[in-house]
Amino acid sequence: ERARWLPLATGVTLRRGQTVARQGEPATHLYLVQSGFLKVLQLTAEGTELIVRFVAPGEPFGGVVALSGAPYPV
Repeated sequence: ERARWLPLATGVTLRRGQTVARQGEPATHLYLVQSGFLKVLQLTAEGTELIVRFVAPGEPFGGVVALSGAPYPV
C-alpha cells in the first residue's frame, strides 16, 4: 500500500519542536514519519498540553481525518 502512495508524497524535514498541524485545523494532509518521532499533543480547556501518543518511524498521522475532511482532533 505504501508503494502506491509514495510517488505522490512530498518529503518535509522538520526541526525539533516545529508544529505539523494544530488541533481544530482542517485536516488536509496524511503524514508518514520516516525518521525521528512526532509527539501528538491535545490541549485541555485550561490550555494544558497532554501527550496523546508518539508517532514512530513508519507510522502514519492524520490519515483518517484527512480522508474524511474532519479537523485534526489533536
